[in-house]
Parts: sequence; structure tokens; C-alpha cells
Amino acid sequence: MSNTSPLANLCVVLVEPTLPENVGAVARAMNNMGASELRLVNPCDHLGKSALRVAAHSEGVLHAARVYSGLSAAVSDAQQVIGFTARRRDRLGDPVQLPEFGGFEGSNRVSRALVFGRESSGLSNAELACCDCLVQIPTPGPAPSLNLAQAVVVALYEFVREKSRTDQTPPSAGAAAGEVEGFKRHLFEVLRLVGFLREHQRATLWQRFSEVIARAQMGSADLRLLRGFLRRIENRIHRLESKEGLPGRHGKSSRG
Repeated sequence: MSNTSPLANLCVVLVEPTLPENVGAVARAMNNMGASELRLVNPCDHLGKSALRVAAHSEGVLHAARVYSGLSAAVSDAQQVIGFTARRRDRLGDPVQLPEFGGFEGSNRVSRALVFGRESSGLSNAELACCDCLVQIPTPGPAPSLNLAQAVVVALYEFVREKSRTDQTPPSAGAAAGEVEGFKRHLFEVLRLVGFLREHQRATLWQRFSEVIARAQMGSADLRLLRGFLRRIENRIHRLESKEGLPGRHGKSSRG
């Protein structure tokens, strides 16, 4: 994740794609939009004749693609992991609609992974839990799911459009007070989860953290990035508790 294009520090991750033609079409879509880093989790034959034929002058994306055995490894270096899903997942909440998603704002120094699932079933709940945020591409027609390459090109186009818009506008004012308070509540929930917070310290620490956050003068995009980081911590704790058979110390989330 090191190029200087509008899509610098962004990679596309395909989880267990089954059709070589789809992988080739994704490579072509990426090349169209200026993206070059493709990561594949347990893929089909992505270097077969059919994939290379559909890639159409984008074979270099396929040849440079990195292959992984699991999603966690594929996104381990990403600061923001964005999972795309075509439907609501009851245990994970409603995905954000792509036109309303503000997570593409911010510096190219933020490394991002756009994660897409299997053609037939998408991403599993466990894989979606590896993501910081879930996004849905709205389709008002009777067919809810886009073809894999169509979904990738729409997502990349929205990223380029949003990046171009934010690059041409002056820096925004600081985040609204409600956003800051929501972030602080989320932060304190995670501090409690990791054992840093003691109840008798809450008032003092709340004041000290409030002063630090106020001095930082963060905007909405900054808070979204940090809350994505906090969600990664929560997800990791939940997975460890589930793996170790712990009763769960987290209780009800206090996000706001």
C-alpha cells in the first residue's frame, strides 16, 4: 500500500472468488479506476486463460495479486477495513448505504482495505466481524446483488469521487459536540473492556481525556477513523472470549 495515485494505500480484497472470469473483470475494473493492489483469499485459478482474457490489458493486476489463506492475514496491515454486503446481518446491524458512507474521507496515509465476498453467499458473519464498518451498495431494482466486478467498480468510483470532492474543499470545522461525546463513550467502553478503567477513576479520567480530545480539535472523519479502530479492538476481544469460552465481560455497549 504505497503508491501515490488517488487510490494510494487502498487494496481490494476478494474472499474465495469462484469464477476466474469475475477475478479478471475485477482486475480490469481496478485498472480503469487507477487501483493496482489486489489481494485474494483462497481464490480460484486467477491466472487461468479465462481470467487473463477478461482482464483485457489489466493482466498486471492479476500477476501482482497476493494470495492469502484467511481474511485476517489479508487485512492485517490495513488501518480501516470496509466490508461490502448485499443484505442486513441481524447480529452485526444494518450496513451503511454507500452514498451515505463518509469513511472514504481523509488522508491517503490511511491504509484501507475494501473487502468483497463470494459470488454466491458474500462474506460470512465471522468475516464481516473482521471489518471496521459494513457498507451496502443500494440497488432499487428487484435483483439485490451486483456482479462482483460491478460492485468493485462502483465502490472504487465512489471512493475517487469522494476523495476528489474533499481534496477540493477547505478543511471542515471540528466535529459536532454529539459526535465527540459519542466517541468518548465508545472509548470508555473499550477502556473498560481491556481493564484500563476503574469505576472510581471514571470522573477524573473522563475530564483528562476530554481535555486531550479538545486540544486535538478532531473533525468528523478523524472520529470515524478512531471509532473504526475501537471497533477492531472490540471485535478482537469478542472473538477471544468466544474462542476461550469466557462468559463475556463486555456487557451492553455504551456507544453513542
